[in-house]
Amino acid sequence: MDKLLIIVIVVMCNKGCMVKAGTDFVLTFTQVFHTNDSPDYLILTPTTDQGAKVTVIAPEYPDLVSTTIIIAPGETHTLRINGAMAMNYGSYIDRKAIRVTSTRDITVVGMSTETWKGAGTSYDSFLVRPTNLLGSEYYAVCYYTTYNVAGSTFAVVATSNDTVVSITLTTSEDVTVEFDNVSYSGGDVITKTLQQYDVLQIQTRSDLTGSHVIANNPIAAYSGVNRTRVHNGRCASTIVDQLPPVNVWGKEYVTVPFPNRDAGDIYRVLARWANTAVYIQGVDPFLLLKPGDWKEFYLENATYIRATKPVQLAQLSVSGQSDEGDPSLLILSPFAAARTSYVFGVSGTGTWRYYASIVIKESHMDGLIFNNQNASASTVSVEHVEGTQYAIVNIELLKSSNLSTVSHFGNMSFLAYMYSSQNCRAMANSLETAASTLFAPCAPTSGYPGDGVDNDCDGDVDEEACCANIDGIDDDLDLVVDEDCYAPPGVEMGSGSEYDVCCEGTTTYLCKETIRKGHFKRIGDGKYLATNVSASHSLNKQQCFVKCGRDRDCWAVNFQASSGNVNCELLYGSLTSYSLDMNWSHYQQDWSLSVYAPL
Repeated sequence: MDKLLIIVIVVMCNKGCMVKAGTDFVLTFTQVFHTNDSPDYLILTPTTDQGAKVTVIAPEYPDLVSTTIIIAPGETHTLRINGAMAMNYGSYIDRKAIRVTSTRDITVVGMSTETWKGAGTSYDSFLVRPTNLLGSEYYAVCYYTTYNVAGSTFAVVATSNDTVVSITLTTSEDVTVEFDNVSYSGGDVITKTLQQYDVLQIQTRSDLTGSHVIANNPIAAYSGVNRTRVHNGRCASTIVDQLPPVNVWGKEYVTVPFPNRDAGDIYRVLARWANTAVYIQGVDPFLLLKPGDWKEFYLENATYIRATKPVQLAQLSVSGQSDEGDPSLLILSPFAAARTSYVFGVSGTGTWRYYASIVIKESHMDGLIFNNQNASASTVSVEHVEGTQYAIVNIELLKSSNLSTVSHFGNMSFLAYMYSSQNCRAMANSLETAASTLFAPCAPTSGYPGDGVDNDCDGDVDEEACCANIDGIDDDLDLVVDEDCYAPPGVEMGSGSEYDVCCEGTTTYLCKETIRKGHFKRIGDGKYLATNVSASHSLNKQQCFVKCGRDRDCWAVNFQASSGNVNCELLYGSLTSYSLDMNWSHYQQDWSLSVYAPL
């Protein structure tokens, strides 16, 4: 039987840090391949120097989970959870939520275990968000299922009564979900009303990545696969992580290849906003066109990733062959979630190895303090992030160590992750994501130059020179052209402006598109009628053309050569009908010969 690994995480906050400690938590364990002797675990750690009194209960299953623990200062407690508390296989609702309350701030880590037909026990872990930091909108990140009885999983937990959740299934796969005797396919919406402590689980053979849930009250959300292999390799495992709500996604990330592994990792980046451009060192830029779109890629080295709008980035460690490593799912933290200190501990036996992986600016590395000493003495490896000023610092932790602290002498912020592994065993989780909203909600809009609005939701306002006289240029490198424009200096434009913006070098100015005199195409005999027609008399055809050419909204004319009568009709709006009148001819403006004239 495998010996148990425990990773202990404490968050001790100083100025500027964002904490995921709290006093109230609601969570669940999604379905895995349990056996009777395969429990799950909660790791409870006070974050103050006063300890805590912690109550853990399954409100609807108190016979399975109901206990109160007194945790002394500087200590941690590992609570064994009956395996029957995990959800069963399938798509359904059960009241299998677990509630954790504490008299003082604590952190809670969930450890999900699974046993597969005598092949041993595999693990994955997740850091639990307190209820006051939950959100109401999430996107699933899962993976392909590589076993006949395996399932991609997406689950939500209600924290209050009358919570209406709507799950839109991804359209990126041929998805079929059976729920309450109703069959749902990709793009379908499953809407249910949940009561407090209800757990709604969606499980299917199809990859659920990109599935979207929105609720009218805060909910907790989880996704993963109950058992799978990732990429190539022999080892298989359950993978799971608690999802961050969309309001704490970020635009800048660094990938974290974990130490003592030869293989790289699979990554999935997912968009919430349309036209999200993603830039990855060494990979061609790509555009995620609509919410829920995602792309998978493989990287071996630490890599900087930037998006023009907030994205969710997941790292899936690939299956090992015979060396350290096993599939695990880790939702990476954006740069905006960095803080200045972390306290954690490790308890375990056997051949497990434990690491803290730090993402920090290279110029700040010398200030890293580990257990009150310069961290360089405990550092096993440093990897430079190509093309950036960042590095990954890996610290190996001793199995016999007590609580450890990583901080910075100069109070500089950094990101930190925990990773542990042995042969065909691995777990990983972030030590932190943002505790509160990192950006304001934004819906892409159409506007006009200089409207003072972030039309493309990239965090910048009026950043592109939209030049009507030049083919569109992607000034802000988001793979979209002319979507958030600035006006010429000192010029105020409105939504109904009849003028354009022209460019010459770095200078912008107002201009107006006009037709060169006389450049109209003859379409044929007869009259074309439009929603708005202005009739007048012209001395000749050229004069009729000039009248139309001076009016920005005029797009065509009807003309007949006669004197003393109405013989020039200017057409506006939409084409409505055609009248065969051989005395008339129809002409349309030849915009290929248009010019932009400065005002």
